[in-house]
Amino acid sequence: MLSLYAKLNGMEYAKNSEIASAIKERLGIDNSTYFAPKSTSTSSSDVKANNDIDFESMKHKDSVFRAFLDKLSLAQMHKDKLLNRGFNLKDIDKWLFKSVPLFGYKGICERLISEGYNLEGVPGFYLDANRWTVNINSNTTGIIVPAHNIFGYIDSLQIRLDRPFGKQKYIWISSDGEPHGTKASATAFFVKGCRRNDTLVITEGAFKALISSKVFGYSVLGIAGVNNQKDIIRIIPKIKRMGYTKIVEAFDADFCTNDNVKKAKDSLKELMIENGFAYESYEWDISKGKGLDDYALYILNNTQHI
Repeated sequence: MLSLYAKLNGMEYAKNSEIASAIKERLGIDNSTYFAPKSTSTSSSDVKANNDIDFESMKHKDSVFRAFLDKLSLAQMHKDKLLNRGFNLKDIDKWLFKSVPLFGYKGICERLISEGYNLEGVPGFYLDANRWTVNINSNTTGIIVPAHNIFGYIDSLQIRLDRPFGKQKYIWISSDGEPHGTKASATAFFVKGCRRNDTLVITEGAFKALISSKVFGYSVLGIAGVNNQKDIIRIIPKIKRMGYTKIVEAFDADFCTNDNVKKAKDSLKELMIENGFAYESYEWDISKGKGLDDYALYILNNTQHI
């Protein structure tokens, strides 16, 4: 902006401070006035309506997580898995998927600290023999999935494990119980869509949210487990301010034989109707995929149109 103004007003060799002063003078603004950049993530109305949400902590975690992820890479085997799930290279870069490093955790932390990042209060980081490290190891290798919340911040990190612990395919990177460690929050993953601005789809998990939004075009909230609806209660004011008036639940298609999913569907329906949302449940033939991501991939691979 300053360069453009300078070129149009014969000030190419002026200092930025001189150009800024000229702009303020022209606009009739006192030169001592400071303009803070507008936040793309959190408005003042968000803060007022979400007094129980610590936005400063959220911003702090986001900055550390982004710097941490910037120091990691994505293994080819993990890139191939993501491509097979329906992502493209642009998606992979946008959502900051990375591989869990096999070693060098303390070295990464030291680099973060040297760059001015404070690791205190960030889930996953803790002190080990007076050196900061991160609570991952060779037994938790897999794809790191940053959980982007509805406010636009990375609020926690999840791992899609290469070797699941029994039926557990995902774990949160947490340092709860460790010296100066912090518990991870089970963040609901939000993806902004371009179709029907009044409609928000709620499903389970980050990948289901990402793939289904990509294929169907709707905004999707992927909660961390069908029964983990506390995060939804916290963000209902934000959901309303974003203009969503209709909620579409899209939990797994096996709800007829899975009592846990059936109860979660009923609970979510009650919660949303109580809060004044129009509500419906989206169901599909289980032969085309159990989860919403499986169904979305079926649609994608069979070139059907929605």
